Amino acid sequence: MLRFLAQYVFQNNAFPEQLSLHRYTTITNVGQRNLSISYVIANYKTLYPRPLLTENDDLGFTKNNFWSQVELRNATDVDLHYYLETARPITDLVELYAISGLTNKIKKTTSGDKIRFSERSFEDRKTIFKIDIAPRSNLRLFLHLKSDGKVIKMPITLRTAESFIKMASFEQLVFGIFYGILITAAIIYLFFFFMQFALDGYFYQLITPNGGWFSCHAVLIFAMIAGFLLGRYCEVFLNTRKYNKTMSLLFDLAYGLAFVLILCIFFVPAAFAICYPLANLLGFHILILIISSVIYLYYKKIHVDIFFNVGIFFLILGFGIFILNNFGQLPNSFLTLNSSKFGTGLEIIFLSLSMGNLIRNLKNEKNEKNEVNRLALVRSEEMNELKSYFLSNISHELRTPLNAIMNLIDSISKETQNETIKRDCRIIKYSSHSLLSSVNDILDFSKIEKGELKIENVEFEPVKVFEHLKTNAEIRAKDSGLDFEYTKTEGIPNLCLGDVTRLTQIVNNVLSNAIKFTSEGKVAFSS
Repeated sequence: MLRFLAQYVFQNNAFPEQLSLHRYTTITNVGQRNLSISYVIANYKTLYPRPLLTENDDLGFTKNNFWSQVELRNATDVDLHYYLETARPITDLVELYAISGLTNKIKKTTSGDKIRFSERSFEDRKTIFKIDIAPRSNLRLFLHLKSDGKVIKMPITLRTAESFIKMASFEQLVFGIFYGILITAAIIYLFFFFMQFALDGYFYQLITPNGGWFSCHAVLIFAMIAGFLLGRYCEVFLNTRKYNKTMSLLFDLAYGLAFVLILCIFFVPAAFAICYPLANLLGFHILILIISSVIYLYYKKIHVDIFFNVGIFFLILGFGIFILNNFGQLPNSFLTLNSSKFGTGLEIIFLSLSMGNLIRNLKNEKNEKNEVNRLALVRSEEMNELKSYFLSNISHELRTPLNAIMNLIDSISKETQNETIKRDCRIIKYSSHSLLSSVNDILDFSKIEKGELKIENVEFEPVKVFEHLKTNAEIRAKDSGLDFEYTKTEGIPNLCLGDVTRLTQIVNNVLSNAIKFTSEGKVAFSS
């Protein structure tokens, strides 16, 4: 059963990039009544609203008016800015009334394909509205939808600016490819149309009935342009330039010859007699290149859409028969004279199917890429957690033996009277302190990643801390050939309240860097 919620609440830890508000939205069909917003606000509950059932409710083919309501609450201390997507782009009129809970003012914005594009509140091909929600406030939204009998859909989706840009960019990529292919196909078939139009005498009868230069040369000009566009279309579809550079160069050579033939038609009238057979040979050459490209891809085990293959087969068969008939290799008949028409018609049908497959494959590749990225992110988070767990455990394991070493060294130092042994014990102890500080750094890094780092608040003696740090730094400075000077200032309290581990880490890191980056001279430490 669908659960309806009164309002959507934005929390500090929940700023969704994309959110469907259908579970928080009600809608009512008021028929042909043209109601004012004041009436709807005052009487909305009496209009028998119902909850939206899905993320994209189908309201049917209708001329009726629909009103919907949804309420948003910003429980944070920041301004929120979202984009609301609703209705289909072909919906005639969509009005959004936003009522602020702070001022009770009504802000009206409009969209729809019955108003000028420049007059839309947000200039986009879709029905988009910009939503601003003040901190600690409510925003009540009323939507009015009206169409002229077209089907009305009712998505109601919030997107952040980043999510909106991602969606628009992806759609532009897919639609750009889709419409690019369609435009290319439309241009190709337009010139095929004019070529057949001229071959059958309709171009002369209907467009150039007075004859003239263009009427006599139209077939050849349109044939050259159509051959060039067909070759380029197949090159792009088969990605020939990526898989076979040699084949791509042969296509370019054919295009160059077609361009030369067109120039000859315009500027070398004496050569016009040989242009027809050359044009037929060139068309045959382009067909052979297309067949060779398909065979090469199959040889390399690269998938080629079956509908594309069938469409090209019928086109090549039709134009092959047509060209052979032009050279007198096949007798005249209804089939041979019209083979190019049959081939082009069947090719259009199958290439249209292949275009559909191409667009679907592009969308599937995008979805697969998104899924791979999601799995990679999950795996990265798992590895990060494993790393943090390892660092945390190894840090604890190292601290235990280090503390044991320092305690043992203290015992040996107290029991022995040998000054050499005592001095070695001090070196071991202070070196252990330095190592323990590094282990604490690793442990802190792990805690920071997991958000578990806490500052301690305990009593400690700062003089003893500085003395330990001074002795350790003095040994390291001596090993580096440096002098070390320690000055204890007056006024240091005997006891302090704070995090002694963090203080030790900070001072120890400062002294370590001072010794590391001092090439000669001395390092002075004043506490």
